[in-house]
Amino acid sequence: MVSVAVEAFIKICVELSVLTFAVSLLTCLVCQLIRKKEGFDTGFFRVFLVCAVCDCVCNYIVCFVCHFPNTGASSEFFNQQLLSPSTFLCTYIYPIAGFGSRVSFIGQMVIAANRFTAIYFPLKHQKIWKPQSTNLIICLNLFTGFLLQSPSIFTTGYYVAGYNCAYGMAFGTINVNE
Repeated sequence: MVSVAVEAFIKICVELSVLTFAVSLLTCLVCQLIRKKEGFDTGFFRVFLVCAVCDCVCNYIVCFVCHFPNTGASSEFFNQQLLSPSTFLCTYIYPIAGFGSRVSFIGQMVIAANRFTAIYFPLKHQKIWKPQSTNLIICLNLFTGFLLQSPSIFTTGYYVAGYNCAYGMAFGTINVNE
């Protein structure tokens, strides 16, 4: 049985998360409306947008799937979800979070390469990061993230386990049939 204080804490955390998401979305919308169009149409901001979306997805999944069970709320539900390979969390939510974290990680490396070329090749930077090449890099990033996450999407007899790390959560599969 969950105490009243824990229930109130969970309710506040959920409301703060939703409020933070709404404020972040509203801030991005206002920035989109008041910005100069030519300044933000670069390769850096395209890759940054993909990384930001993936970071937000990972952050909310980690918040509700990893930190929420640590409070002790709905422990029977989460125990049932984690011990069966065909549950909703293991089938959909963990692979989405793993995909997002991988895309964000690769995107951070692409952003570092973008900044490196801006410093090292200042005259050729715009040619290197033209919209066609940036869109190709983003597509390759998404495809690579899917390939790296695919073993935990299409296998049976596995459940996904999370481990604390600096990025918040590392996703891996453990075979429960052996």
